[in-house]
Amino acid sequence: MKSKNKSDINTELSQRLDKLEQFVQGGITELKNKINPGTSHEGHNEDIQSIELFESKVMESINAFRKELNAIENRIKLCEIDINQVKEDRMRNMLVLYGLNEKDKENLIPDVVNIFRNKLKITAAPGDFKYCYRIGNKRIDQKKPRPISIVFVNRWFKEEVYRAKKCLKGTPFVLSEMLSTKNRDLFMKVRSVVGSKNCWTLKEVLESLGLVQMIKQPTRITDKTATLIDYALVSNVNLVKEVGTKHVPEVSDHELVFLSLKIGHEQKKISYKTTRNFKNFNYAQFDSDLRSIPWNTIYELDDVDSKIGFLSDSINALLDIHAPFQTFRITKTYAPWLTNSIKAMMKDRDEALSKFKKTKNLQHWKDYKQLRNLVTRIVKHEKKIFCKINIEKNKSTKNMWGNIRKIFHDHDKRDIQLPSNFDNVNLMNDHFVNSIPGSTPDEKIINYYKTNVKDK
Repeated sequence: MKSKNKSDINTELSQRLDKLEQFVQGGITELKNKINPGTSHEGHNEDIQSIELFESKVMESINAFRKELNAIENRIKLCEIDINQVKEDRMRNMLVLYGLNEKDKENLIPDVVNIFRNKLKITAAPGDFKYCYRIGNKRIDQKKPRPISIVFVNRWFKEEVYRAKKCLKGTPFVLSEMLSTKNRDLFMKVRSVVGSKNCWTLKEVLESLGLVQMIKQPTRITDKTATLIDYALVSNVNLVKEVGTKHVPEVSDHELVFLSLKIGHEQKKISYKTTRNFKNFNYAQFDSDLRSIPWNTIYELDDVDSKIGFLSDSINALLDIHAPFQTFRITKTYAPWLTNSIKAMMKDRDEALSKFKKTKNLQHWKDYKQLRNLVTRIVKHEKKIFCKINIEKNKSTKNMWGNIRKIFHDHDKRDIQLPSNFDNVNLMNDHFVNSIPGSTPDEKIINYYKTNVKDK
């Protein structure tokens, strides 16, 4: 006799409840009709009330039974999920081998070791397996050998074997994962729709995408089961610094999965600027030193280049004394909307935070948050006004885009390399001089300018 599955039993019980409900309602309706509606006495009313009370109690019992049936069905579903998870966890160390011919009184482990060594090129030993056995009962009329269930001692070795299964291509052997009944039925349904080439297991999908599952310990633990159902996938194992799980029962019945990566903080590019420092510039002293230079010497020099050289050297030497060149390290971005008032408020904000770190007082923390939020709002408002004014007031497109680049910190200047033939200035000069075509001067024009020159 074929046993009924859960869905058939639930359907049958629901149908029986519906029939029972219809039977009770029909019987009560028939009983009410038998009572003479024309009579109106105390006994007649009591009979009607008793029937209605009985009807309500029966319907209440039926509804309660329906709720209990639904609760049982939900518990059965949860149990099935747990059972399937237990089966999956037990089968994680198992593979199925197809194509090995059967022999009488066979010892499967040595045969499996030989296949792994010769076909998969994997060094295997009998100690790597717990046991191997044929799946199903042997039949007289069977044509193909029964598949072999291989139970590994270590999961990592099973994963290594499964990754090398492509080496069996062209041989009579096939390796596949051991699936639970539920997962196998699902796999067969999917394969019938999309085909076997487009139906992959999770491990094959991850391998095709170049991903590695890092979590190794169970992530859902009950009093009877411990299963791994929460994953952490990475594409580069070398970047993983730490990985694991943490038990947080107040959040979930699943373990909290965490992953720490070796990602270095991108350092901000440091820029330097060399300019004259006029911070301590003394205008009176500079004027006095400027007057002390013997400027009459310039009249004694013969050529223009010497005169310009004397002038520039004298001024630069004086500036080197009063405003020497200094190299500054630029650490803060260009932010002209930060007025002195805002900078003072930022200073108060930072002092409030330092005060809270020292005292750990809740009121100090509230004071800091108020200042922080106030500064944030003011900075956003000032930046918005600054951008609007500077964009609107610049009618020139060049100046407008220059301000936009400054506002958004676009300081990326590409290193433009000129062609090598531009290095020789004389060659460039000769090119422009010689590129002008030769011409004969017009004597009429020359005479015109000679005769029409005004007297000085």
